[in-house]
Amino acid sequence: MLTTGKKSIVISTLGPGGTCSENTAKCYLDARKLEGTIKLYDSFEEAIEALKREESDCALVPAAYQNFDKILFYNSETTRIVDTFTYETPRLIIGSKMKDASEIKKVAGHPAPSNWIHKYLPEAEVVFAKSSSQAAIMVAEGKVDACMTNSICIDEYGLNVIKDCGSILMSWNVFERRVS
Repeated sequence: MLTTGKKSIVISTLGPGGTCSENTAKCYLDARKLEGTIKLYDSFEEAIEALKREESDCALVPAAYQNFDKILFYNSETTRIVDTFTYETPRLIIGSKMKDASEIKKVAGHPAPSNWIHKYLPEAEVVFAKSSSQAAIMVAEGKVDACMTNSICIDEYGLNVIKDCGSILMSWNVFERRVS
């Protein structure tokens, strides 16, 4: 559990708005009956750096993040995991402004769930995005034909559902600064 003892905390995690991480951070605050603010960063590494600079009280990182081991070991002298819990993501969806999947040539997605892109759109070129929200923004801006995102971003950007992959129960880790 968090050891800050504060009534209101700041959580740093992956942005921009609409990520599974932001959604999980909101639910974490509610479940722990904490008041708080969520600061969003371009990467989990930046969220950890913000924690180390004391811009946040804790950082939220999913165990599914492909560089989780680097975050854990590289920062082991300055941060530590103080809470681990499971939480279901919003539905993960391949979305597009197009309605016909056969027209999709380029798909953006965060590396973690990108296997689904290969599974459901095997001929499409995959472009990695920093987050599921960033992938949806890339579709909205016309940079790619489709994205692997979540239901929050599908609604936010008015995208069509090409394939609903469902929710995933994931393990999440809350990091805190080590006290010297």
